[in-house]
Amino acid sequence: MPDQDGQETPKESSQALQEIKALLEVKGSLRIITAEHACGSSPRGPADDKEQKTCDGYGYPTTHPQHFVIHEAVRLQEKLPATPLQIRIYSEEGDYTQGRPAAVLRRLRIAGGTSHG
Repeated sequence: MPDQDGQETPKESSQALQEIKALLEVKGSLRIITAEHACGSSPRGPADDKEQKTCDGYGYPTTHPQHFVIHEAVRLQEKLPATPLQIRIYSEEGDYTQGRPAAVLRRLRIAGGTSHG
């Protein structure tokens, strides 16, 4: 649970980081939701009416994670130079998600994979 100003406590960050490291050892346990539409529309969203129809007709709405391309998380980068309290998790394809460990862990779980909790 974040502290009163909305930041993770050091204990929460440490626990989340340990869990992320363990889960990265299990293939398919953590996934990154990319900004790329799985429906085939432009990466920034539908560019025209035809793409909008394709997007609208896709099996999941744009508010659902499955509407987007999801990649397996494979690598952790800790202690970023400009933001030492944050981490980055990369996919094999080069996509990444960044933030404080507990927030990143929650985000990675939204996309599916193994859920512990």
